[in-house]
Amino acid sequence: MPLQHLPALRNLLSDRLHRLPLLVLYLTDGCNSRCITCDIWRNPRRNMALSVIDQVAAEAPALGLRWVLLSGGEAMQHPA
Repeated sequence: MPLQHLPALRNLLSDRLHRLPLLVLYLTDGCNSRCITCDIWRNPRRNMALSVIDQVAAEAPALGLRWVLLSGGEAMQHPA
């Protein structure tokens, strides 16, 4: 690890991280692309349940989130 990152690591290890800065939600494994470097489209499609998404959305403010990243195969391929 480069030495310039040590102060940030010390902050994390000293319990100074009081909120979750980023939440990544993998909404789906579905993808309509056929990238030559990825074969996720060959696997059965899995989607995060709407009840889980609703629960995370309800609890997110208490975590002090700054950003939410919608991810997965192709996040807009979620059936909801």
